[in-house]
Amino acid sequence: MTVEEIKLKIENLRLIMNKLKKKPTSFEDLIIKKYIEFESTTKLSKYLKERGYRTPRGTKYTTYEIRDIIQSRPKNVDNLLKNIANNIFNRNSRIVNNIYG
Repeated sequence: MTVEEIKLKIENLRLIMNKLKKKPTSFEDLIIKKYIEFESTTKLSKYLKERGYRTPRGTKYTTYEIRDIIQSRPKNVDNLLKNIANNIFNRNSRIVNNIYG
């Protein structure tokens, strides 16, 4: 890897970090950002439960509902962050499938 390639990777990571630092603009934005942070629907579900977040039906968010939000690629979330979250989700899904599939 060249020095220029390393610099480019560092710049990309700074861009992502700055996007993650910004205050969420919507609930979907919060879900995507926290999923990138936790890399786990289970941990994110626990985070939401601890903070009292509820679905529109008044129930606690499950891993399935979080998955649905991530996979729906909400329009009010930055495209780069949506892609990162989807990549993490797909990677985690492949790992689980390899273990249990």
